[in-house]
Amino acid sequence: MTEIQNTAIEMRPRRIWHFTLQTKMLASISTVISLVFVSAVAVAMYLIHDDRRADLEARAGFLADVQSAGLARPIWDFEFEQAVSMLATLTRDPDFRYAAIEAVNGDEIGAFGEALEQDETGVFIVTRQITHSSGVGDGSDATGRQLGTLTLVLSEGRLRDSLTTMVFAGLALLGVMLVFVVSAVTGALKMMTRPLGGIARTMAGLAAGDLTTSVPSLDRYDEVGDMARAVEVFKENAKQKAALENEQAQSKQLAEDERRHSVLELANR
Repeated sequence: MTEIQNTAIEMRPRRIWHFTLQTKMLASISTVISLVFVSAVAVAMYLIHDDRRADLEARAGFLADVQSAGLARPIWDFEFEQAVSMLATLTRDPDFRYAAIEAVNGDEIGAFGEALEQDETGVFIVTRQITHSSGVGDGSDATGRQLGTLTLVLSEGRLRDSLTTMVFAGLALLGVMLVFVVSAVTGALKMMTRPLGGIARTMAGLAAGDLTTSVPSLDRYDEVGDMARAVEVFKENAKQKAALENEQAQSKQLAEDERRHSVLELANR
């Protein structure tokens, strides 16, 4: 190994992890794409989740209004079994969890569904007053008497499941996108890194004093070709310098031989 090569090795930065230009560019592009995609998906998921939760809230309010109005008559007539059977019809809603009727004094008249645990989350609770209206004539003098309270609970389980499905679908889509992007970028980078690697090896050979090595990519008409032609100029200049140094060395040796010959001739006289 020559002194120039040793100097080049000593000047090279020493790192525990060594990454190629292609690896760095792929990592940078993948990171940017991932951040942009994840941010866009997060915003979209937030908007969709907020919209669906608002829809769940509106549906819960509508069901509670309709059910509380329908429960007034059976409770007024003390038909509590009929009132509970009316609660059972709420199971047709896919998000139904629990419904209960409480009397004005707080006693439970009836309930249907899976009761809530203490401090349970992930549910939407709506309460409505159950009022029985009675009036005279056309109802202009109608009055209402509170009979109890309806508590309706809808679960957010389906909403969370759909959100989880969206997360996994987004991650899968991100993975597919990254595969295609990485493949395309890798192919594009190889068009650049391969000739650059050849030029780098040529420059290393020239630095080591090997002026016989050929410079690749001289026929390209892009930035890589410009770099190759610049290296070719460096190579030709190095050749001319070497030839000049060789000529100077030969001239010096010839002059030394002539001087020695003259000294010998003077000594022989």
